[in-house]
Amino acid sequence: PTGISRAALAAGSCLLITVAGFALSGCVLTPRGTAAERERLAEAGAAWEPPPEERKLPELPASPDWPELLRHAFLANGDLEAAYFEWKASLATIDVEAGWPNSNVMLGYDYMFSPGQMKAWDRSTVRVGFDFMQNVSLPPKVVVQGRIALEQARAAGQRFESAKFALQRQVLEEWFEFAATAERLRLAREDADLTSALAGAATARLEAGAAQRTLVEADMVRIAADDEVRRLEADVAARRARLNALAGRAADAPLDPPATLPPLRPLAASDDVLLAMAVDANPELAALASEVAGRDDALDWARLQYLPDINPFVVFSGNSVQAVGTMISLSTQLPQIWGRIDQAKAMLRAGQAELEQRHRDRAADFVATLLLLRDSERQIELLERQLLPAAEAATGAGRVQYEGGTLELADLIGAERAPLRVRALAAEARALREARLATLEELAGVDVETLAAATTASTEVGR
Repeated sequence: PTGISRAALAAGSCLLITVAGFALSGCVLTPRGTAAERERLAEAGAAWEPPPEERKLPELPASPDWPELLRHAFLANGDLEAAYFEWKASLATIDVEAGWPNSNVMLGYDYMFSPGQMKAWDRSTVRVGFDFMQNVSLPPKVVVQGRIALEQARAAGQRFESAKFALQRQVLEEWFEFAATAERLRLAREDADLTSALAGAATARLEAGAAQRTLVEADMVRIAADDEVRRLEADVAARRARLNALAGRAADAPLDPPATLPPLRPLAASDDVLLAMAVDANPELAALASEVAGRDDALDWARLQYLPDINPFVVFSGNSVQAVGTMISLSTQLPQIWGRIDQAKAMLRAGQAELEQRHRDRAADFVATLLLLRDSERQIELLERQLLPAAEAATGAGRVQYEGGTLELADLIGAERAPLRVRALAAEARALREARLATLEELAGVDVETLAAATTASTEVGR
């Protein structure tokens, strides 16, 4: 071939290698499971992908129930949205870590000045290769890096699920406490009206010759009842502000408590079913398990550092020299490789030990919360089914005795206030039971409504 054809062949070869290098730059050695994780991300984050100014949140009624408030919180809470985008960023890291080749393509051109009679092409040298400052890792190393990034993305996804359950627990705790505080406020106002009326009765009896002490005692009870009303009004306002913040709203946004104490959320599953389920679906433990799996991959990566890296190149010098070669980088830092392996082994053992202990801790928390929940249900039964009827009966008897002159006013005040106190204690017990149920959901990683459906389905299958 002529010099022109050789020059054209060399130029074509350079172009081909350059194009191949750029094509390889778009290659990602994606680990298995990445597509499924991306599907989970897309399904979970549809509400947050539009810009904030383009989102349309559902309108909350003046006095929403807890499902409406929780739905709004899931869509508008900033902490949950941040957890979603942290998951998305972690998933995008897979393309960074698993991209291959991991070095840039470098183009070089030299022109030699010489007094000899040489053609311009013969004076030219074209070099095509990878960046000498960054060797090309062998694909097995890049594959392991991608697996590590995938496990980190899975952990971020589980932390997002954990954030959802944590937000759900906070909203439910605050909402049921909001409702219970409003109920206690209604009872406190009844109590204030009652003590005010009794104080008036004490004044009338004083004029009829009763002791001054009776009026003082009645007045002190009235003042304390009025103070309790003021305290509970402030508590209701504070809980309204906290609920609005959890729901992504302004602290002073209108939000009325329910007009009556809401019913308890049903827990259809038996204790045996709950204890068998325990914390197997706990997202916090799942996140830690993914981190441990990533540390196992990190140990594989440390061992792969024994393998060399490469740096291929092509050189054309006019018509005289055409060369293809590669540089092989052999690690001489064996103590550093041994140190990385030992470090990865130690981190893996530490992660495994932490996961095992965290699982025991969460299982113990689950059992303790379930026991306390059942105790709250026992207290509610005791207060509403036994103590409240007894207090109401004692109130009726006290009125008869007071009218008959056999009961002092102070004792009558105590008898009249007893049912209100029992109802207030029952409201507190209901709020505590709901808080423990929300904690149980967070520990189990399962909604009780889903659990009830699964329990019904399993029962029907058993039949």
